[in-house]
Amino acid sequence: MRTILNKPVKAQREEAKMLLGWLIYAKRPLKLHEVQTMKSINLAKREVEFERRHFQVKPEELCESLVSVRPDGSVELVHLTAKVYATLVR
Repeated sequence: MRTILNKPVKAQREEAKMLLGWLIYAKRPLKLHEVQTMKSINLAKREVEFERRHFQVKPEELCESLVSVRPDGSVELVHLTAKVYATLVR
């Protein structure tokens, strides 16, 4: 988690924190296309910005070893302890 918070590129730090937040509080595993859809919504402008939907870096690389994308397209935290740790570090 510390390596995520210390990423040199601010945009990657923000994307990683956003993705982890969604995964931590999701009631079920999220599909990659669902995450991309959420990412494209700009709440401040009340617009959908489709060009924002793709991550600059793959989710697995963005969140180090805390996240994996399964063959079925679901994006999940790798282990329950990752969820517990991430909520404590915030």
